[in-house]
Amino acid sequence: MSKMISMLAIVTATLSSAAAENCNKLDLKFTELPYSEGTIYVAVSCNGTEIHKSAAEVDSDLVTIHIDMPECESRQIEIKAFQDMNDNRTLDFDSYGRPMEPCLQTKMTVKPDDTELDLQLIQY
Repeated sequence: MSKMISMLAIVTATLSSAAAENCNKLDLKFTELPYSEGTIYVAVSCNGTEIHKSAAEVDSDLVTIHIDMPECESRQIEIKAFQDMNDNRTLDFDSYGRPMEPCLQTKMTVKPDDTELDLQLIQY
């Protein structure tokens, strides 16, 4: 009987570990990019704490960035991203303060079963 309980405990721990591992992964899919060149810079924060920062080369109209979420529960994240077209690693603005490169700044609530978010950069 004790062997059966031990086996059940191991199976339960393995399944809950796998479930937690899956719900901590999130794909940010940037679709319909206006240009198939440059670099996308992305920063993701949760409750004011940065949880991800990366850059990805653009070679098509779709870029997917994989991030690890710190916990598996409903929470609000802030996503900031821009497509750097002139390799200066900075979002450029015109004289009126409008972004000159495609960009995005949004807040979203991520549910535990979310595995990907579809995002589109805005070109002003």
